[in-house]
Amino acid sequence: MDEYLLTIVTFLPLLGGVVVLLIPKGQDRLMKQVALATSILAFLVSLWLLGPFEIGRAEMQLQQKALWIPGIGVNYHLGVDGLSLPLVIMTTLLTVLSIIYSWRIDVRLKENLFLFLLLETGMVGVFVSLDFFLFYVFWEITLVPMYFLIGIWGGPRKEYAAIKFFLYTLVGSLAMLLAILIMYFNATPHTFSMLELIRQQPLSGQPVLAALAFWGFYFYLWAPLVTLLSWLIGGQLAWRQLYERQNQFDPYVLVALPLMLLCASVLLIAWAEYNRARFRGRERRLPRPLASLNEVAADLGASTGLAERLMGCKAATLHMDDHARPVGIRREVV
Repeated sequence: MDEYLLTIVTFLPLLGGVVVLLIPKGQDRLMKQVALATSILAFLVSLWLLGPFEIGRAEMQLQQKALWIPGIGVNYHLGVDGLSLPLVIMTTLLTVLSIIYSWRIDVRLKENLFLFLLLETGMVGVFVSLDFFLFYVFWEITLVPMYFLIGIWGGPRKEYAAIKFFLYTLVGSLAMLLAILIMYFNATPHTFSMLELIRQQPLSGQPVLAALAFWGFYFYLWAPLVTLLSWLIGGQLAWRQLYERQNQFDPYVLVALPLMLLCASVLLIAWAEYNRARFRGRERRLPRPLASLNEVAADLGASTGLAERLMGCKAATLHMDDHARPVGIRREVV
């Protein structure tokens, strides 16, 4: 059951969104209740992930892998580690708060709730994907509801903000896709698996391609940052104009948004402090197994005295005979 938890928490919001679409018009209260119940259930499932998750294991956990498109080496591969799991939990929590806030919306409520739940599926999928092809699909899924949420239910100059969001993220997504394809075609065999690409290091001997892939990812990260900064400046001007005309502020901006940012910050700081306390005074890497003097001598085919000198070195140069047996050693200064 544990191996399917990530699939459940990823696609449960999408299932709830489909149910919302099937509800007849006019039953706004039922739509809100279904959307809220779905988001709360997804949040509870994300908390359930903490049970089987083993803190301290330096590897991906709760993995689920299935062949998806064998012709190009694409797998449906999900997993979480100590970094992505808190992000999944925060995403599901923020979705619950966003659904509660959207209850006040009375214009095209059904579409609004469906897009929010679809957005949650895309965001959670981005954090749990271990295949670059699958990751890119989930990433593009997040862009569609974001565009419509901004363009239909946004604040002042919402059409301008939606177009700017689309253009910036489109350029960033294409740069990211270029970087992914560079790694894919330089891997042997070709694969989109993140773990396999980390193991192979396909661009280690090709600095030009490595630089191109790096700048592709960099631009992918930078373009949304430019969008965010321009939104902050434009939003400040828009809310000032609203205050000058109507002498009022949106309570969401004054109360709900700061509280959400504060909660996310507290969770991240708490997680960082917890890990700092957990590893205080301990070696974070797994301990190396100790080998006896005789084992070292036997494995190298060297004398006991040479093996003893070798075990006392941090760095050394071995001198070999014609049969690749150590016959001498020179200590190196580290």
